[in-house]
Amino acid sequence: MSKISKFVKLDKNILLEYVYDSENNLSEAYEVLVNSKEKRFSYLATSTSGTNNTRGNSLFRLDNISNRYGKIDPSYYTFLQLRNYSAPAPIKHDTIRIHLPVNWTFGEYLGFYIRVYGFDTVLQQSFDLSNFYFDMSDVSQSYLLNYSSPPLLFQEKLWGKNITIDIPALGAIALQRQNNRPKENSINANLTNNAGFSLTSPVFIDFNFINNIQTVNGISTYILAPKISTTVPQTPELEDLGLMIKHSNNGDFFEIYATYNGTIGGFKQFIDDSVYAGHRYYVEYQITTFEQNVRGKTLTTIVTDNFNETIEYRPIIKFSTTTAIIDVEMRLIDAVDETYVVRRGSYGMLQDEVARYSLKLIKINLQKASKPKIYNIKNSIDPSLVGLANSMGMIKVRKNRLSLPPRQIAPASANSILTNDVNISNNNINPLNNGLVSNAPSNISSMSSASTQPANPQVSIQTVNVPYPVLYDRFNIITKSENANFGNNKYFGNSKMTITLYPFDNVLKFSIAKGTNESPEFYDLTGFTELKFVIKNDVLEASFPLYTQSNEVNLKNGQVVFRIPENRMGDIKKIFNSNSNIFYIVGSTGANSSLIYSGLFKLHDSPKNLAELNAQSIKDSIKESSKEDLAKEIKLDPSLLSNLTSAAVSQALAQAAQTNLPQNNSNISQEVAPTPKPTNKQDLIKQGINPKPKDLLKSQELKAKEVLDKSKNKFKK
Repeated sequence: MSKISKFVKLDKNILLEYVYDSENNLSEAYEVLVNSKEKRFSYLATSTSGTNNTRGNSLFRLDNISNRYGKIDPSYYTFLQLRNYSAPAPIKHDTIRIHLPVNWTFGEYLGFYIRVYGFDTVLQQSFDLSNFYFDMSDVSQSYLLNYSSPPLLFQEKLWGKNITIDIPALGAIALQRQNNRPKENSINANLTNNAGFSLTSPVFIDFNFINNIQTVNGISTYILAPKISTTVPQTPELEDLGLMIKHSNNGDFFEIYATYNGTIGGFKQFIDDSVYAGHRYYVEYQITTFEQNVRGKTLTTIVTDNFNETIEYRPIIKFSTTTAIIDVEMRLIDAVDETYVVRRGSYGMLQDEVARYSLKLIKINLQKASKPKIYNIKNSIDPSLVGLANSMGMIKVRKNRLSLPPRQIAPASANSILTNDVNISNNNINPLNNGLVSNAPSNISSMSSASTQPANPQVSIQTVNVPYPVLYDRFNIITKSENANFGNNKYFGNSKMTITLYPFDNVLKFSIAKGTNESPEFYDLTGFTELKFVIKNDVLEASFPLYTQSNEVNLKNGQVVFRIPENRMGDIKKIFNSNSNIFYIVGSTGANSSLIYSGLFKLHDSPKNLAELNAQSIKDSIKESSKEDLAKEIKLDPSLLSNLTSAAVSQALAQAAQTNLPQNNSNISQEVAPTPKPTNKQDLIKQGINPKPKDLLKSQELKAKEVLDKSKNKFKK
């Protein structure tokens, strides 16, 4: 910890800053003022001290009722006594700074008085660390008023003047203990008369304006206005709060964010936990760029939510070509009592970084540059044929080289094509090819080790990887995602994937590859300078960069993660309602942007999706009820079962067996048995009907039903 400031607004024109400074260690002689009338002990620095907390700048109370104070003069006030002590070991001092508006000179008041004190271990008696006052009518005190450069901007007001004093840090004094007692000859022992300061008591501060000054016989007394009281802790309560300024890994800009325990996630957790403690914090960033001591404009950004997101800042360097500094002041403001804590940080840029943010970007002179010819070779073309074959992979063979009948050949490598002698060993060539030899399985071999050297040693073929716009329809780009509605372990071709977006924060993870679903090859995305997830129509566009805070982005293996915050879902709904539900994953290489993958999305809370969900719910409930009805069985009354005779049951089963009737009678009809009809062939012939096999089958079914109905009636009886 170096410096930590806590601000308290005591009045509309008075802003108190309490600075904890771990490096402000002082060793100087001091005095203790003993007021025997009120039994009060006060700390005073000597007149040669640079802390301004001296006897000449201090008051003591004369009358509690009229609130009258006087200057310290033991020769005039006999109840005052001064005790002098030599310089102790260096002890930490805190700073109190009273800020005043630029255009305010105390108005109807003549100055102010401030008392700083703490309590003993039993919280019964107070001991003063400062009784400082400032009289604007006293010329001898005019040196105390300083001007702030630059002025402090707080709550839309410029605080351009300040008065500063240094006091011994109460937390450091209270620790001057040995065997649970104040250490001998320490400030803790001398100031408290060996009672000792409390380790838990806060620092108490009373502030009074000076209403009037009365002088009688050359002795001035001060009438004070009612006091304004506040407290600050002995040690900084937000010691783990920090500020981070760093160059982004995703482009030429800076990321600025608050940290707690060293992480931005810890700061988000701290903000959430502080709500339960009664605090409502928001953060204000003031970003200023300095170019060789030339102050630039200040950019103010206020963050009230999404505290785990960074502030992205890109400076514009107008004048300097060597160095520049980004200065950031972060204020954690409590909206409840308007107190705030300040953290400051700076980032220095050298010449190589300044060139990135110049007013005009540097142009590269390519007039005299070497310009080699670069080929972007696709997988479907053999790299060994570049410069030796046409687009179909056909090789021109000289007729004087074919001493044997034409053969179908293909080179094993580029070097074998460039050799002097080639052995042709396959008798397959189409005479219609006009001397062109197809790129078939490789059958070329060199005649000897001497013939394997190229005919032209200056010719070489190298594959150079360069960034270029990807043509997804040429390279068979496929993608899988854990956010897919189905098949989240399956790779989908372009426009084949559908994801669902919810009305909250959405974190989308994609794995991009080339090839097929059975044998995917992870796509290397490191050649792109920027990757983003885009949803757009003709009017609106919502784009989102990589969500690097997830720690799951792996561009080498084609794995990307994007985050759609909840506050952007309104724009996405407008785009969706305009009948545009397609998303894009876009990569940029300099000025070129190319589509890597596209798919479809739907909104979970859209009317169409809600209707589908409700319809599916009704369909599922009907399906479940149907299953329950089918599972039900006809249950007979036990009293009826007891009246059934085994003979009746046997007779019914025998008759059913004679008619080949299935014995499963769970769906027996409750209707009255119909009038008997002819059921055999003889009865049909008697009625003049020549039965057919189909009619006989139908008649047997009718007879079976009749027997079954009779059996059922017997059961009922």
